[in-house]
Amino acid sequence: PEESMFQMSTSPENAPDEAEYVEIEFETGNPIAVNGEKLSPAKMAFQTMIDSGLKKKARQNKALVDEISATIILQSFMERKKEY
Repeated sequence: PEESMFQMSTSPENAPDEAEYVEIEFETGNPIAVNGEKLSPAKMAFQTMIDSGLKKKARQNKALVDEISATIILQSFMERKKEY
């Protein structure tokens, strides 16, 4: 794809060649920390956006932050529900 397609992310050619591992800490099934740093769901979403290489303009999109936050919360809920 053309470089212009990557408005919210980085093209594979420009992405780092090394994998990055992220440790997520859970408490009663809810994500509470990333790499040892305790974060609210919104801050966790923002950090996820930074770690995934989203450009600054995309990170300023409050709707996207809310969407990622909701995804994190819903995923943790679904994981807990599977346990019961």
